[in-house]
Amino acid sequence: MIIKKADVNKLFLFVFLFVCVFFPGDPYNIKLYALFILLIINAGCIVNNLFSKQFQLIALFGFAFPIVVMIQSTLLTRDVRSAISGAYSPVILILLIPIICYKLPYRDMIIVLLKCMAILIISLAVADIVGLNNVNENNFIRKSFYDLGMGAMGKSAAYSSYYRIFMKASPLLVLLLDDSISKRKYIWIILSFASLWFSGTRANVLSAFIIMFIRYAIWNDNKMNNKRRIIVSLIMIVGAIILAPRIYNNVEALMSTSGAISSDMVRSGEFEAYVDLFKDPANLVLGSGFGSQFFNIGRDHYSVTSELSYFEMIRCTGLIFAIPFFIFIFIPIFSKAVQRDYKLSYICYLIIAATNPLLFSSTAMVMYIFMFVDIFADDKRELMTMKDCRKELKYESN
Repeated sequence: MIIKKADVNKLFLFVFLFVCVFFPGDPYNIKLYALFILLIINAGCIVNNLFSKQFQLIALFGFAFPIVVMIQSTLLTRDVRSAISGAYSPVILILLIPIICYKLPYRDMIIVLLKCMAILIISLAVADIVGLNNVNENNFIRKSFYDLGMGAMGKSAAYSSYYRIFMKASPLLVLLLDDSISKRKYIWIILSFASLWFSGTRANVLSAFIIMFIRYAIWNDNKMNNKRRIIVSLIMIVGAIILAPRIYNNVEALMSTSGAISSDMVRSGEFEAYVDLFKDPANLVLGSGFGSQFFNIGRDHYSVTSELSYFEMIRCTGLIFAIPFFIFIFIPIFSKAVQRDYKLSYICYLIIAATNPLLFSSTAMVMYIFMFVDIFADDKRELMTMKDCRKELKYESN
């Protein structure tokens, strides 16, 4: 039996994405091993195409950018390990080359994994509702959830949607919701919306409502009949009625509890810390480097990172590198090659990333590749595989 290189790529790409989606903290370094293998087995394809005109952006932001930022961070902090771990993630973007070259079903893989995530989140919530598992109880499921760094789970009247079964990569579920609406898969629309609801964070829940509202109330090209449109509208109204009091009660309870500090207050303090830090032009323009500490007013101690991702990017790399990176990640929003439907979920993701560490991570790179696939696949230039390269060399030698 002949093993095709495309099949090997599919296997390791799926393993890599599985870890990125379910275990982004990578407790056993499987993500790094899979990434390394993918880069090695596709070295020829990558080398032959990386510096081509078609992949200039990937050469710049997937290759040159992380190297330069690593050097910058090392010079600023003298901490090589932190510099590498903090700046390596854009290297993942190089996978776009074999994905396009071998026409790997990247988006299909992501959607399948997100469906599994949605089912897992909903199952945990339903199991708690029917009494099979208590998400607040320190049992095997909850312990494994935390030990593997999958996210956080619990339930409380203080949470905006009562349940908080939050997986670190759950903001990617906005892609599943948008994709399900585009393909008119109504069961998955309900499941993806429910999974975002049960994830419990305000940003995720709000994004779900934004996508549903814009797709069904503003964009009238989904060919939904009036009966279904009325049903969806009623669901949205009921959901909004349920959600609003919980958010209000949450904020009121936190503000009235002695010594309690809400996440908004923490972020406000973090913002204040950035304002103080950026008063020094050197910190603003040149950055402080990955792994560097700053006094986090919101948490009242020194930190090496924060949830305000855009400001954290500026703090670590400075405006000199942060601005080009911001321009890069906003390209899909203005590109005609990218489907409008995905642009909406992408904008929601970028909004979620504003208050979560999801801008410069493996999860973020998974999202960026998802969006850039259309842009690079739209280029009609032929890519060179290793087989093509050998043929060309053989031709020249003759």
